[in-house]
Amino acid sequence: MPDSSDPDHDLLNLASFSPANSSPANSDPAKTSPIAARDAVLNLPASKFRYPTTAWDMDTDVLPMHLNEGPWPPSSKVVESIRRHAAEIFRYPIPQPLDLRTALADRCRVAASLIVLGNGSDELVQAIALAYVSPGDPVVIPAPSFAKYRQACSIMGGRIVQTGLLDDGRVDVRAICDACTADTRLVFIATPNNPTGGSISLNDLEYLLERVSPNVLLVFDEAYHEFAVAAGSPDLLPTLAQSSTNWVILRSLSKAYCLAGLRIGYLLSGNAEIAEAVARVQPVFNISHLGRIAALSALADQTHLNNTVRMISEERERLRKILTQRGLSVLPSLANFLAIDFGRPARPLQKSLQDRRILTALIQDSGYESFLRVTIGRPGDNDRFLEALFEILDRDMALHPT
Repeated sequence: MPDSSDPDHDLLNLASFSPANSSPANSDPAKTSPIAARDAVLNLPASKFRYPTTAWDMDTDVLPMHLNEGPWPPSSKVVESIRRHAAEIFRYPIPQPLDLRTALADRCRVAASLIVLGNGSDELVQAIALAYVSPGDPVVIPAPSFAKYRQACSIMGGRIVQTGLLDDGRVDVRAICDACTADTRLVFIATPNNPTGGSISLNDLEYLLERVSPNVLLVFDEAYHEFAVAAGSPDLLPTLAQSSTNWVILRSLSKAYCLAGLRIGYLLSGNAEIAEAVARVQPVFNISHLGRIAALSALADQTHLNNTVRMISEERERLRKILTQRGLSVLPSLANFLAIDFGRPARPLQKSLQDRRILTALIQDSGYESFLRVTIGRPGDNDRFLEALFEILDRDMALHPT
């Protein structure tokens, strides 16, 4: 969930949503309801702080480098399949469609019965919390990481136990093991980690599996899996499949497959009971008809996937090289973004980039206030970002020489 420390959803010039500006014309926006929501809900940030600026909130001159979307359209096969099936949307979609789960099962080499589809991995995180977290349950979550973990478990009354990262931006697996107790319910590990980009190793995974209690459900978020594997990161699934621990893997078609607007995520489970528990708490029609059609077409176009991953990976390394040559510190990333350390508070820099109509993301967790996370875009977009960034840095150096 986007909150004050959420690197994915730092709000910029977004028109606020609130009861005051969404009430019917004849209602009194100042009137309060006699029915209060649960404390766990009231303790969350207000809704207007959750909504990120999107491409649809902007004009064509604004460059969005803050949400880790793919910078190109999806496969032409996806677009054509949506056109062919667009008139069919008067019918409800198929719940947990078997054809899509089978296509994913063939790709991942798991049984279709162990796959659960979600309206993006966000919904799957929420479903995991609904299925497994009771009030007071300890949940171990590294920080900084994807803020949806914290939000979903907090809604259920879970007790968040926060661990740190290693200096290179990877999740600290040993710190996670030290934080786990006999009562720990869930552990979340994003690999590559958002917003820092580091992946855990097979040695890290084996260390974790040897030490975590079988009563803990391990949640591995692999939203950037395709980029990581292309960069040489190991596939965790074969090792997990041989493990006796309880685990799930979350993956997404939003990033490498360029389907962010259709919200298709999926869960791979270690056993059918976990998959069934997650599916029980989801909405029945959570995957749209056109989302299913598009996902099938995207999975069938391996060439588009390979080209997208290759071009983004090449641009990521090009940007890293240029930034480091300039003397900036950049965390190693196996995803489609870079976390850049400017050695000073990054908010003014983010604002200066915004004034030049370039949107980036802050990392507001303690110890990371000097970082910006920047999504890798098209080559021309990346050049525009670099030009604006260096102009700002040169101006600031002239005004405040060290």
